[in-house]
Amino acid sequence: MVRRKGLIRCLVVDGDGEFREDVFGDRGLGVGLDEEIPPSGDAPSRSWVPVGRLRDFLKEKENELTTVEEAIGSRPDHPLNLRLAFVADEMSMGVSRALKRSDGALAVIPQVKRIELPSSPDEPGERITDLPDVYEKTLELQVAGADAVLIHTDQVRYGCSLGDFQSVTKRMLRAGSRPGFDGAPPLIRGDFIFHPLQLAEAAELGANAVILIAGLCLPDLENLLNSAALMGLEAIVECHTELERDIALELGATILYLSNLDYSTCRITPGRALSLRTEVPDWIVTVAGGGIRTASECWEYLDAGFDAVVMGRIFMQTRRANALIAEIQSRRRDVSQRFFENFGFDESDEQRLRGML
Repeated sequence: MVRRKGLIRCLVVDGDGEFREDVFGDRGLGVGLDEEIPPSGDAPSRSWVPVGRLRDFLKEKENELTTVEEAIGSRPDHPLNLRLAFVADEMSMGVSRALKRSDGALAVIPQVKRIELPSSPDEPGERITDLPDVYEKTLELQVAGADAVLIHTDQVRYGCSLGDFQSVTKRMLRAGSRPGFDGAPPLIRGDFIFHPLQLAEAAELGANAVILIAGLCLPDLENLLNSAALMGLEAIVECHTELERDIALELGATILYLSNLDYSTCRITPGRALSLRTEVPDWIVTVAGGGIRTASECWEYLDAGFDAVVMGRIFMQTRRANALIAEIQSRRRDVSQRFFENFGFDESDEQRLRGML
């Protein structure tokens, strides 16, 4: 059993729709203050910890959700309490639709970030762009043809924040464009997520989906997948090992982000995503990422059966995003038989049926 204290630090939305730091109790999580709950319940498990750098990242994120003096547990109408307590009235499924393109081209997901993740804990992250306005960059990527946009919200490691994400969604809505609907690209929150409260933040921000790093939250992955669905969010599970991939599939994940980036060391392992793809059913949406920078690299993932690619630095630095996306998507695979192949129907079956007619 795990004993959890009753107050959680978080970013909340005030009456003007702005984020500020506040705290609340566990009413929205379905348990009382200081109740004992099993590790498989709504609260993250403390019986398992990730390895390497991920362990440090988890500790920092736990500090952002730590106990404070005042609670808002008596405020059941608080936006985050409502997100945690009630089922969302809709889920757009815009991410799945956007990434499983019907024309056989790779879907392209640019990452919006100001800082590159450092490979050493003793080194600061490399600033790859000044990026004064995340909304303007997102709009630029939308016009260039991005199928979805991944916006990181970890200020320390990626240089972007929840406030940046909120600015994008608010200004898109003011312009009459709702993310994930009516042709607007869906927005994905990237962060080190281990708790349903972070999912509630993403939903309140207007995100369509979140990245769940399996190596960070493996024992709680099932709970997070279920919580995301209840909040109207699609979950993209990021995997770097066979174990993470297999568990994600077993738990029902429908979008896998197979990454060359090992967050435990913050280093790229070339070819890892390709090797992980071989055991994934074709009906699962598969995304590749980690050190991908050129169209020719993207085509290698296309040939391996991937549906989408995540690319960061190149889109933060290029002035020709539209040309890059067009080049990546100029090569396509034949998807005419995809539906039938997913059910084991192949060319030999087609020829046999033709002979019977």
